[in-house]
Amino acid sequence: MSERLADKASDPDPDVFLVTLPRSLTANGLADLARSRCSGLLQCRFIGWLDPARAASQLPIGGNAIDAISFTFVRHGGAEPDRMLWNCREFPRPDRSQCLQRGG
Repeated sequence: MSERLADKASDPDPDVFLVTLPRSLTANGLADLARSRCSGLLQCRFIGWLDPARAASQLPIGGNAIDAISFTFVRHGGAEPDRMLWNCREFPRPDRSQCLQRGG
């Protein structure tokens, strides 16, 4: 049985945050903001955009919005560590494994 995307867009679950990010935040500031929003949640997704015109407000996220994601934070709960990825064109990272992968 394969997983299907919803036929219609819908508001995200309470543990999913789709946000426009303040341009004043640093890469570390984004991490702090995501941890704060996800505080107390066992599972959480925080997805942010610098460009408000391309930010998503519903799920599933469309291609235009996916291509413009600036930062993601995912908490799966349990023993897995939180995972953060940045758009490294907007937020350069010393470790390239912390960069969002772009389609080719």
